Amino acid sequence: MGQASSTSEDSASHSPVAKLSREQIVDLFYARCLSLLKPIEIAFIKTKWDIHGNQGETIDSAEIFKWYLSEEQADKATSNLFRTNMSTLLMVMKRIGKFPFLNSPVHADDKLTVREFIISMVFFDGRFKKIFKGDYDFVKLFCIALAAPAPVSGTDDATASAMADDDNDRYAAKLLQPFEADDSKELKSRKVNWTAMDLVRSFDGISVQDLAVNARKLQELLILLLVVKSVPNQKHEVMREKFWANLSKWKEFDAYSLYLLRYLDIQLDAKSLSEQKIKYLQFSDGMASIVPRFLEQNIQRFFEAEIHGASSAARGDDSHHHLTHSSEPMGKVPKFQESKLVNSAFLALASAILEGAKSPIVVSSQNMVKLYAGSESGFSIRSLETKIFKWQAPTMVLVSGKRLKQKAQETNRRYEKFDHSFPRYFLNSENALRPWQHENDRITYCVVINQPWRNSNKNNFGDEKSIILAIQPRADYFKSVSNKAQKGESIYFNTQGMGVGFGNEQPINKGNTQKYHPGRVSLTIEANLEFAVFRHLSSSVNNDPNFFKTSSNSQIANEDYEDRFVITDLEVWGIGSMKELEEQQRQWKWEEQQAQARQSVNIRNMGEERAFLEMVGLVGNRGSGGSV
Repeated sequence: MGQASSTSEDSASHSPVAKLSREQIVDLFYARCLSLLKPIEIAFIKTKWDIHGNQGETIDSAEIFKWYLSEEQADKATSNLFRTNMSTLLMVMKRIGKFPFLNSPVHADDKLTVREFIISMVFFDGRFKKIFKGDYDFVKLFCIALAAPAPVSGTDDATASAMADDDNDRYAAKLLQPFEADDSKELKSRKVNWTAMDLVRSFDGISVQDLAVNARKLQELLILLLVVKSVPNQKHEVMREKFWANLSKWKEFDAYSLYLLRYLDIQLDAKSLSEQKIKYLQFSDGMASIVPRFLEQNIQRFFEAEIHGASSAARGDDSHHHLTHSSEPMGKVPKFQESKLVNSAFLALASAILEGAKSPIVVSSQNMVKLYAGSESGFSIRSLETKIFKWQAPTMVLVSGKRLKQKAQETNRRYEKFDHSFPRYFLNSENALRPWQHENDRITYCVVINQPWRNSNKNNFGDEKSIILAIQPRADYFKSVSNKAQKGESIYFNTQGMGVGFGNEQPINKGNTQKYHPGRVSLTIEANLEFAVFRHLSSSVNNDPNFFKTSSNSQIANEDYEDRFVITDLEVWGIGSMKELEEQQRQWKWEEQQAQARQSVNIRNMGEERAFLEMVGLVGNRGSGGSV
């Protein structure tokens, strides 16, 4: 293992210290990572790529693809976008595989050494937490790997030479226990206090605060991880097939990855991502919880599912799948079918936002049931009511449309009526659009509601688990305000001509007076389901009600803005199990039977009742009407 190490006593901490060469540290850290793999996993890796365990052996990128796909699928995966995204992941793996010497050059080839693969996998699937006692900033490591200098030409022979030249340099490594002469390499690797090593704590001396990640490269990984997120927990082979099926929907995931990316920089332009940079500080800034959490969880999920699924397959235990969490449905639900607004990419993003917001409500294709779609059932408040009111579990409301342009606001008479009753915040003379808002924006908001729906013409309903999500053109969330007096009762469903509101006080509809009372953070849908307004005010104006917190994004949390849009699609989905669905279906069936019964009444046999109806002109006389 190179030169023999020397051990001394650290007078400050009374911990033994070993002076190790670069080569010794590399070997010991690799040995420590290997010790975290199960024998069956190591055997599978060796068999998969016909390798013998030499850390310098290489694995071709085409073979890496087959780690995530079947051989047949990998051969078919000729999409340039898929190849590009996998190549980005491969480069990140190469860089993390140099740990703890993160400043080591990375070479521009499409191969991974076995050592690079094993070390990167240990970080990606979360096993690194067993090495470092305490919190280790994986997101910072990820940013370093993604923002590192461009790969250099050459081979790893050059790196080996550099390491040999550096062999006289020694690094102080605190030990948990002193090295013994007959210690194996693995035992020595366990005795090193990796957490306390300066080389590890300083990320090899890299100034992380100065790092900037290429926005397009980050998006390439977000696309891949959204696909990972979209795959429900099932048997390993079923998950692989679903992953493969969703790879064919790259364009959908591309769009949603941009909405997620804009959580880090709200002004990112889709047309110039390759030239734009995202600084590390934007990852670590205050409430920027969605993207870092999403990255760590889904990179881990990707590798964890693959290595455990692969080792299960090697055992012949195809029923095993490692990942189990609360996205499991409460019971069987009908096969998920996509709609205009809800598809696999949407669910992946919505789920990521909810997790970032630490919402207790979980959504996936396994527990979502479509209750209402305006494009199918008609855009009417009555139709909406009949479809959603018997669902006794949480629901998700999605409203989507096109931003109302200033000219349309001035000339659309139907909008004028709504505008007259909805108090303006911006004056007509003001430019109401912020720098990140554009006239041609498509806008989608989503509200997750924990309580069943009910008519609420006098009092609001709801609880503090309600949350508003911004989906398009940028991801965001707005959590309920905790208030003992309000109790989260922030929702109304008004059947007297005032529509649906989230975060508003009860509207007024008396005589000729119609007036909305929008909250500081609120979503208002007018009664004809034609127009909607999302309002976001950072400070109180005229004692506006306050049911939802301002944006979780520090870039706009203190901004005042509105999204006014024409509704093109409105959907409500149930979040629950077969029990709720069966109850809803019984209600629909009963209503259909009642409608058919009314239509099938044989008026000709009504006798005196028919005579009366003819007299008042409701039947007979060829429909020409009549009078009393």
